[in-house]
Amino acid sequence: MKKLFITLSAIIFILSPLPLLANGDLIDKMFKGGNYRVGYSTGFDTQITLKGAKSAFIESNKANLSTQKFGTLMNAADVNKYRGKRIQFTVYIKTKDVTGKAGAWFRIDGHKGRSGKGKILAFDNMHNRSIKGTTEWSEYSLVLDVPKRAMKMAFGVLLVGSGKVWFNELNFHIVSQDTPVTDRNMKSGETDS
Repeated sequence: MKKLFITLSAIIFILSPLPLLANGDLIDKMFKGGNYRVGYSTGFDTQITLKGAKSAFIESNKANLSTQKFGTLMNAADVNKYRGKRIQFTVYIKTKDVTGKAGAWFRIDGHKGRSGKGKILAFDNMHNRSIKGTTEWSEYSLVLDVPKRAMKMAFGVLLVGSGKVWFNELNFHIVSQDTPVTDRNMKSGETDS
């Protein structure tokens, strides 16, 4: 899984900022990424929805896709108003026949280094609480600290292996320092000011 984490971190790189951090624009401006984009279809569904609003989806094109392959719908945003704060990313997700895993992901990036890639300052991809099989709509929460040196944040929903994932109601909120972070690399309360 470490190889998949590194691959996911390297492939999902920030491409463009978002003007608003509310559901409508967040879903409409997402784009496909992943290490096997041709193996996944993405789009909008007006039949399987949450609260009547269209939902976005990711679906594998093959029934037995390797669990080393993944697709994502993603986007990125500037972090100017969030620097030095703790941010909660919430999203509702529904799944069908997920053979590998599914979940939301959220990443905070710093300045670009010599490699030309932004340094990852915080990251959560629900690795320790991934979604499998068939599930009904549920809300998921990812919480990261945004260091003062942060430049961008990237986020999305991913599908590893086969199946289908629907999602909706993406939102970002500033939360108190009492809210535990879900960062894979830091313990709650550990900050980089």
